[in-house]
Amino acid sequence: MTMMDVFMRLAQGLLEPEEWESWWGQHAEEVKNAVSPGDFLRIKLTPGYRVDYWAMVKCQSGVRQYLDKLGIFYLRTDEYERLAREADDRKKQNVEQIYREKMEPLERAWSDYLNAHGPARTHSQHMILPPRQDSMRRRPFQTTKIRTPA
Repeated sequence: MTMMDVFMRLAQGLLEPEEWESWWGQHAEEVKNAVSPGDFLRIKLTPGYRVDYWAMVKCQSGVRQYLDKLGIFYLRTDEYERLAREADDRKKQNVEQIYREKMEPLERAWSDYLNAHGPARTHSQHMILPPRQDSMRRRPFQTTKIRTPA
């Protein structure tokens, strides 16, 4: 498959992340020599990051700019962004499920504790303050002279 064939498939959202990562690993130098440095930076995979659908959105955007600059028409889709959002939603649901599973025993223990120690008291029930005495009333602000060394 030629570079332009792969770019067209990427622009249309037809490549899987693993397929793009594999192709990129074998053809990165070819792409670097064929496109401008700015286009290369927009298209390339970011080293050290996993190749997921958000990485595909980034690469797809760079390829689209490159194809637009060349005047090549292609079918635009937001498939990668949709898949990335779905993956994020699944991760969020998994995290929430794990949180609920870990918190359930703690919430049950807290509820048992509250039930064993009677009804909850409000702050005002705990703090009964005596009425304020006149001697405790605030005094007006007084100024003092500051001594300066002579």
